Amino acid sequence: MVDENHWNAYGDVDISGTAYGIMAMNSLGIDSMKGHDWLKSRINSEDGGVIAPWTDPSSDTFSTAQSLLALSHLSFADVLNRAVN
Repeated sequence: MVDENHWNAYGDVDISGTAYGIMAMNSLGIDSMKGHDWLKSRINSEDGGVIAPWTDPSSDTFSTAQSLLALSHLSFADVLNRAVN
C-alpha cells in the first residue's frame, strides 16, 4: 500500500488493485476509508467514471466497474452472495 491509501503496480497507480484491496479490507473488517477517499479522488468530473493511468484524462470502463464495488463498501463475500442470489 502506498501512502496508506492506494496500491501501485508496474510503477504506476493500480486502480483495480486498490479496489480489490479495499474489498479485501472490507471483508476483514479493516478500516478502508483512506483508500475509499483516494478512489473517489480519481473520479472524472467530465463523465463520472474512474481515471486509470493508461486512459488519463479519460475514464476507463473496467476500472470504473471495479471501483464502484469498492466505493459501495462491498466486500468479496457481498459480491459473491449477490451473484448467487
